[in-house]
Amino acid sequence: MKRTKRTHRGFTLIELVIVITILAILASVAIPAFSNLTTQARNASVQGGLGGLRSAIAIFRANDIVANNCNPATDANACYPNLVELETSGVMANNEIPDNPWCKVANASCVADDVTLATSAEGGARTVLGGSAAGWAYVESGANVGIIYANSAANGASPAENRF
Repeated sequence: MKRTKRTHRGFTLIELVIVITILAILASVAIPAFSNLTTQARNASVQGGLGGLRSAIAIFRANDIVANNCNPATDANACYPNLVELETSGVMANNEIPDNPWCKVANASCVADDVTLATSAEGGARTVLGGSAAGWAYVESGANVGIIYANSAANGASPAENRF
């Protein structure tokens, strides 16, 4: 009797089921770990933008105290840039306010690099300004002068992280 040699041409059904089960377990572990990356990236971008804005405001204030003899004890408002100075006088590098990445998500009509004036009370509470909310809110006068924060409800940063 002639013996036929059997060659292995593929995987058995049980081998395929085991591989699919292993891949499903790996996917169930990996997908939740990566699902929050967009939110984390936007929050990190907001914090980076706030860092640049805070630095620019602090440098303006330090220069104003030295160059113009501004006295923060008697006139704190005069030591900080007003909105026009913040947007146009070279306070920011290349006069460019960074984009707030949450602006486009939270409100389609907002402009991500615009700065809107907030009252001292709104700044202290980090109130999101209504209407066509801008990318950033800035307090240029009052007790909370110099505060700049992300003007979007989507950004989950705490007031301490948004405070200048």
